[in-house]
Amino acid sequence: MRRVFTLAPRTFGSNTYYVTDGRESFLVDPFVSVEEARAALGTDFIAPCAILITHGHFDHVESLPAWYAAFSPKVYIGKEDAPMLSDGYLNAHAVFFGENKTYSVPHTTLSGGEALSLCGETVAVEHYPGHSPGSLVFRLSDIAFVGDLVFAGGGFGRYDLPGGNGEVLFSSLRRAKACLSDLKLFPGHGEPFYL
Repeated sequence: MRRVFTLAPRTFGSNTYYVTDGRESFLVDPFVSVEEARAALGTDFIAPCAILITHGHFDHVESLPAWYAAFSPKVYIGKEDAPMLSDGYLNAHAVFFGENKTYSVPHTTLSGGEALSLCGETVAVEHYPGHSPGSLVFRLSDIAFVGDLVFAGGGFGRYDLPGGNGEVLFSSLRRAKACLSDLKLFPGHGEPFYL
């Protein structure tokens, strides 16, 4: 049976999701450190076989290199966001902190339309650009991980960071309302909700 754990550090309030069926696990948006996750999960911790990145901003990939070094999971990121892993301006770390911090690890790019098999389930990959060029939603049977596309209470991701586009984001939001309304949504910040 699938279980979703929300791991949220104090800084930036960026949710890391740990999904497991008791036999294998995967992560979504690794901001939380390996040590924090181990401490929070205790005996529920299983080394992840994959890391899914909804988008490439630093507050969603901060601990990616450490997770990769520890477990060598497969890493998946949107094709248009892949350059953000190796560019501190594009991933916005330089915008906030003036440092060109990068998060380069081996990865597989996704364009939307793919299906991944994880924890005994099919994870559908859907492209919802605007917050970033390659923002992805990872959809399971009854839930979806939406990154910073949309938040509880009707909020949505900013589009003034490098690669953001308001017109494209609003188009993605209209599509999300039509396509994701029957799912419990797990956002990059804040609590799960329904549209």
